[in-house]
Amino acid sequence: MLYNDLRSWMSKVEEFGELKTVEGIDWKYEMGAVTEVYARNPPYSAILFDKIKDYPAGHRVLVGVHHQSLKRQCLTTHLPLDYDRYQFIQAWRKRLNNPTYIPPRVVETGPVLENVYEGKDIDLYFFARAPLARRRRRTLHRHRSCRHHA
Repeated sequence: MLYNDLRSWMSKVEEFGELKTVEGIDWKYEMGAVTEVYARNPPYSAILFDKIKDYPAGHRVLVGVHHQSLKRQCLTTHLPLDYDRYQFIQAWRKRLNNPTYIPPRVVETGPVLENVYEGKDIDLYFFARAPLARRRRRTLHRHRSCRHHA
């Protein structure tokens, strides 16, 4: 397995030069525009927005996870990174025709338990205030689709 979680996935993508980090961006006026520019111009890098204006340190947004990159798709789905499109499609056909089920398991520790909030510390509106890009000039609302918190 090439990665275990989103952080190690980002490290691998950065190693092969397909992750760009952009710091200090304005979520309201710049994030959507930068995303559009990267999405339309090779090498179609994934973008990690960090130190976003008006948001606390550590609130990051990852966009373009799979956009136009077969290598990132192979990484994400645990296939060899040197597969061409034909090999990728054949591997997925085989997987879909012969699924392997992973049984759930209960864990006592791990990254999934890094951010635990209880009682009065629970904030139901935390993600509603997350930095979300406005993707088009006329868009009045924030977009939640196709983005991941890192």
